[in-house]
Amino acid sequence: MGFRDRLSKFGNAVVEELQIATAKPDVKSVDDHMATVSGRTVEKHIPDRSKLEDYWEMYENVSFIRNPIRSFASEVIAPGYYVKTDNEELKEELETWLENSAIVGGDINRDFRRLLKKSAIQREVKGTSLIEKVPDEDGDIYGFKLVRPESVRALTLPGQTVLMPPDADIDSEDGIYTMENIYTTEDGETAAYIQLTADNPQIDHQQRGYIAFTRDRIIKLTRDADAGEVFGTSRLASVEDRLQSLLKKLEDNDKAIESTAHPYMLFKAGTPEEPWDPGKVEKLANEHKQSRYKPGLKQFVQGDISIEDYSGEVADIEAYINWDLDAIMSDMPMPKYSLGAYENDVNQFVSRSQEKRLENQLKSTRREIEDEWTPVIREKAEEMGYDPDEVEQLVVGEDPRDLGIRPNEDLHEDNIPSGNNSNENNEGESGTDFTRPPASSEDGRERQDERDS
Repeated sequence: MGFRDRLSKFGNAVVEELQIATAKPDVKSVDDHMATVSGRTVEKHIPDRSKLEDYWEMYENVSFIRNPIRSFASEVIAPGYYVKTDNEELKEELETWLENSAIVGGDINRDFRRLLKKSAIQREVKGTSLIEKVPDEDGDIYGFKLVRPESVRALTLPGQTVLMPPDADIDSEDGIYTMENIYTTEDGETAAYIQLTADNPQIDHQQRGYIAFTRDRIIKLTRDADAGEVFGTSRLASVEDRLQSLLKKLEDNDKAIESTAHPYMLFKAGTPEEPWDPGKVEKLANEHKQSRYKPGLKQFVQGDISIEDYSGEVADIEAYINWDLDAIMSDMPMPKYSLGAYENDVNQFVSRSQEKRLENQLKSTRREIEDEWTPVIREKAEEMGYDPDEVEQLVVGEDPRDLGIRPNEDLHEDNIPSGNNSNENNEGESGTDFTRPPASSEDGRERQDERDS
């Protein structure tokens, strides 16, 4: 290829990159019913606040919901993170910045790892994780802070789920959009997200009862978002009914157990012909208050006394509870056997299958995190004065340098990972031992060798 051809190819590549960077989508399809596709009213998407609060309460209070979600989030970020780039100076600067970039629990300068874990939990429980890119005094990215999704409204193009662009034409009478449902930032840019600053959802947008964010100021990770939806779906949505049913069974059974231990007792004082005086009955009742009762208590009275017990029965609900629990745990991110307390007899083949499912979920979640955060890391690299293209990606995983592997190092016999038939480090993502047991023929040969020796 001649110099002119190479130069022409390079020029075409530059033009293509510029087109990708500056192109604006012209979406025609709609994601909601509209009277006309030429409507100019901005769509407002409001998450179900009460539902999200209920899901979070379930997560906080139900152990077999909290445990697998927390464990999964820990597994996702367990290997750590690193910036993949050939520029060692840039790598060091970015990773140092990330180690002090998170605002978590009211504290600043926290490690980015802590924010990733909390973000993963929010995504699982509420279906959506929103993170604000917090600017510093110069307008550069200082760090990141989680935003509660139930407090946020998303604003999109009419009938669509394309978030409003910051430069939407709304200033002139001939503007594309009407002022209805239009919110702007303090800099006059069109907002794609607003966070209410009061409990009243009917905030007059002409009054500053909200905080506005452009779409490039919010990082969003969703789980199982339907087509035409801005917000994701909680993992608890599919098991909510079974969970409520299980909790009701357990509550009713607890009451039955309590009634068996402390039955309802009916005292009959006297006879219909000669009933006790009411004052005498009241005195006897006071002497037998629950606070004064203790095992072995004896009470002697004059007259006719008969007692009838009414106690509840404890239903045999073990099979129903196990069915509900299995149905719930089947949609949890971690398999039941990996949680310890709910471990069943699981053979090696079942655990291997479940381990593979878990590994696929972990990899998928890590890839989604990397895809969402890599553009942000490149943006920060540009703010630091570097070429953003030098950043290949943010990787959720173990840094090869920490493992003693040099960049672009060729594999050789000494650093080839152990295969599935090796006895060394042959374990799954969550630590399950997958070492191949000896075959019966192999075991027999070993015993024969021992006898021969």
